[in-house]
Amino acid sequence: MEKELPEMSKRLISLPAEPEQAGKPKEDLTGRDRLVSNVLFSWAAHFVFIIAGFIMPRMIDRRLGQDLLGIWDFAWSLVTYFALVQLGISSSVNRYVAKYRAAGDTLSVNRTVSSAFCILGPGGLLVLGLTIALALLLPQMFGFRLGENTRQAQWVVFFLGAGVAVEVSFSVFGGVITGCHQWKLENIVKSGWRAFTVGAMIIALLYGRGLQSLAVITLLGLILDYATRVLLTYRICEGLRLQLSLVRWKTVRELFVFGGKAIIPSVSNMLLNQTISILIIAVLGPAALALFTRPRFLMLHINTLVSKMAFVLTPTTSSLQSVGNVKEIRELLITSVRYSLYLVLPMVLVLVIFGGPIMQFIR
Repeated sequence: MEKELPEMSKRLISLPAEPEQAGKPKEDLTGRDRLVSNVLFSWAAHFVFIIAGFIMPRMIDRRLGQDLLGIWDFAWSLVTYFALVQLGISSSVNRYVAKYRAAGDTLSVNRTVSSAFCILGPGGLLVLGLTIALALLLPQMFGFRLGENTRQAQWVVFFLGAGVAVEVSFSVFGGVITGCHQWKLENIVKSGWRAFTVGAMIIALLYGRGLQSLAVITLLGLILDYATRVLLTYRICEGLRLQLSLVRWKTVRELFVFGGKAIIPSVSNMLLNQTISILIIAVLGPAALALFTRPRFLMLHINTLVSKMAFVLTPTTSSLQSVGNVKEIRELLITSVRYSLYLVLPMVLVLVIFGGPIMQFIR
C-alpha cells in the first residue's frame, strides 16, 4: 500500500497547473493539490475514534459493568436518529461552498451558508425538544428492561441528545471548512477534542464516576469542538458572512435536493444498525446489546474509512465541475474506486482470519 501512495498522488493530482500571477502561484481552489494528504489526514484522525472504541467499552465494562455498558450503547442508538434532522444539509454545504469558491462567487457562498444555518439552527432546537421528550418517556417505553438503571438512562439520553443538538445546529461550519478543502484542520480539531474527551472520561471512571458524568463530558467536548470550528471558519473562508437577508428559498431547495440524495444511504444504515440495537435491548436487555455492539463496531469502522475518502472527494468533484474539468472527474472516480478496494479488502480478510482474537482483546 505504501508503494502505491506515490502513484496515487500523481494520478490524482497530475492535472493542468494553475497560472501564476506576479510570480506567486495562484491558490488551487479545487483542492487537487492536497487531495491525497486530506484523505490520509481523515484516516489518521479516524484512528483516534477506533482506539477510543477499543478503550472506552472495556473501561466502562470493567468499572461499571456490562449492563451499564449496554445502556450507554442503547442511549447512543436512540439519539443517533435525531441526526436525521439535518436532512443531509451539511453535505450540501460542503458541495456548494466548494463549487462557488472555485468559481469566485462569494455572494453565492454566503447565501448557501446563511440559508443552511437558517435551517440547521432551528433544527438543533427541534432535536433538543425531542431529546427532552424522549428522556421523559423512557420509563414508559423501556423501564421494564432498564429496571433500576432507568433514571440514569434518562440523564444519559438527555446529555447525549443535547450533544446531537449542538452538532446539528453548528454542522454548517464544518461544511464550510471542508468545502474550503481544509480537511487537515477539520480532522485535527475533531480528533483532538475527541482525544481530550476520552481522556477526561477515563479520569472520571478512575475516580468512580458513572454514566451521567461520561455523558456530560461528551457534551462539553462537542461544545468545545464546534466552538473551535466556528472560530476557524471565519479565518479560513475570506468574506464569509451570515445574514438573514441572504437566505433564499431557491438556495434552500437546492440544499434539500442534494442533501436528500446524500442522506439515503445514511438512513438505510441507521435503520439497520440502530433499530436492531433498540430491538435487542427491548427483548434481551442491556447486557446482550453490549455483546452485540462490539463486533458490529468493527465493521462500521471499515465502512467509515471508505466513507472518509468519499467525503474528501465530494468538494473536489464539485470544484472541478464548476470549472468544467469533466475528464479529471472521470479519472478521479476510477482511481478512487480502485484504492477503496485496496483499502477494504485487506481489512476484511484480517477480520475474517483474526476476528476471534480481536474480539477477545476488546471484550
